[in-house]
Amino acid sequence: MSLSRYIFFICLIVPSFGMAQSFLVATDASDETVLYITVSDSTSRELGSGYRVQVANSGAIVLSVSSNGYATQKIKVLPNENYTLRLWSNTFELNTVVVSDVHKASTVSNSVLNINKISAKKIEQLGAFDLADALAFENNITLSRDNALGTKG
Repeated sequence: MSLSRYIFFICLIVPSFGMAQSFLVATDASDETVLYITVSDSTSRELGSGYRVQVANSGAIVLSVSSNGYATQKIKVLPNENYTLRLWSNTFELNTVVVSDVHKASTVSNSVLNINKISAKKIEQLGAFDLADALAFENNITLSRDNALGTKG
């Protein structure tokens, strides 16, 4: 083997000896694993995402762990340690929202349109995860999916 190959091999191997690995997993309030988390450093640079994230660190670092529907958590991570972090639901209740084709603000009681109210209890009974799921069983509403973008509309 030539000297240049040895140097190349050493350059590949040596950095990995000084770098430790830490793993992060997030759970929700019922101790179920959160299926998709994003881990970022203090400069908001994404370090990884998935249900289990591996982070290379040689010293203590502070990371932000986030996921849709959960409040972002910060955690101090030490080298060669595994962490399970509890994420708390980041939901809030809206006042009644009226969606119509009238272009001025109005209340439900002052509207000339036939407006159906969907309660939070009904949404829970339907098992709806998003607005499209909640509206799927309402009359005169047609929903379609854009497979290229993965969106409903």
